[in-house]
Amino acid sequence: MSLFLKESEAWKQSRRQQQANARHYYQVVVDMLKQHWVRCIYAVILMAGMNFLSHGSQDLYPTFLKKQHGLSPRQATIGTVVGNLGAIVGGIFFGYISEYLGRRRTIAICTIIGACFVPLWILPKQFGQLLAGAFFIQVFIQGAWGVIPAYLAEISPENFRATFPGLAYQLGNLISASASQIEATMGEKNPLPELRDGEKVPDYGRVQGILIGIILACVLVLAVVGREEKGKQFAADTKSVDDDVDDDDDDDK
Repeated sequence: MSLFLKESEAWKQSRRQQQANARHYYQVVVDMLKQHWVRCIYAVILMAGMNFLSHGSQDLYPTFLKKQHGLSPRQATIGTVVGNLGAIVGGIFFGYISEYLGRRRTIAICTIIGACFVPLWILPKQFGQLLAGAFFIQVFIQGAWGVIPAYLAEISPENFRATFPGLAYQLGNLISASASQIEATMGEKNPLPELRDGEKVPDYGRVQGILIGIILACVLVLAVVGREEKGKQFAADTKSVDDDVDDDDDDDK
């Protein structure tokens, strides 16, 4: 399908400027890192937190339903599907709302309200209540995610919008890859007080709740201290890293 899509005007403008100011790519990258290293670190940390939220709330959840609550594989699948439906609703709704509230404010709202649904997500004994918790926790976690693509594009350094969001996401994903393993290990080391059929039952719920609560708080702080560039006009603002360096040199003169 990509063969039939046109390149954006922002990309075409950026490409013309790159060709007019041809330099070695590695030098352009070095110049970008010198100017925007704080922004790069911030994006990676934010993506680590967001990926911890996704992996921490989804990967172990079917196991949590089956082992801790004794539900059937069919019920665990239903719980996963309901959570994914909540994710779709949250992503669409909060992605749209962020056009009016701002990216950072929307992420902050999602983390605060999402934290209120953590108890409903892990504590109920009834299957219906667990489904409600799965739905609403994903509405707000993935609601925050619904803002991320636009937010990363807006804070990306000029001429690196194709590389910056994806690289930041993958590095954050790498950092958070152990989320489900951390939850599983800690849950097995801290079982429920009562035995089931003479065996210990891992307390996955408590570990998931603690981890997600901590990460929600961290993402809230990152949203508060981050930069807001909602509504940035990419084509109008596009200029090459070479131009940035030349501007700095002129300022020095």
